[in-house]
Amino acid sequence: KLGSASADTQNKTQADNDSGDKFDKKFSWQNMEEFLNLVLRHLTESKQCRTLAKALDKAAMQQLILNFYEMVDIIGRETAEKDKQQKVDWKWRPDPNSAEWKKYVFASDGAIYQVDKYNDNNDYFQCSGFERTFNDLFVLDDNLSYTNIKIAFTDKFDEWYTTKMQPKLQSAN
Repeated sequence: KLGSASADTQNKTQADNDSGDKFDKKFSWQNMEEFLNLVLRHLTESKQCRTLAKALDKAAMQQLILNFYEMVDIIGRETAEKDKQQKVDWKWRPDPNSAEWKKYVFASDGAIYQVDKYNDNNDYFQCSGFERTFNDLFVLDDNLSYTNIKIAFTDKFDEWYTTKMQPKLQSAN
């Protein structure tokens, strides 16, 4: 699971209170911070990911991260459903050179597209960090729902972008 066990325990009461139509629009900043650290690491770990990050303006960066998390949420829910049916081989990972590996490209407006093959089209970028996540198996903690993350992200994005992302990109080659 992405997220920590302590955060899961800590937010159990909140998750119970948020069920059904009782959503109180609260979030766990600890989990949001973990998520943003993952995004920061992915966007700065390789030259191709830094090229993507540097090409995005602030609004496109925000959209990219929301799109990334929406896909992570979908993948996590699909994996959870397969896990309930005991159809998940947690040791299996596709080889990046195999037909099972899903390829993705990223647009300068923050859109993410799954593609059959990469090409030399300069309109799109690649980012191996995000792509590895999309090809991994995981189940998200209940309090990491897309809605919770979107609320937290909207609340904290400007500060994170200014204090974490911009300085990291400026110090990177």
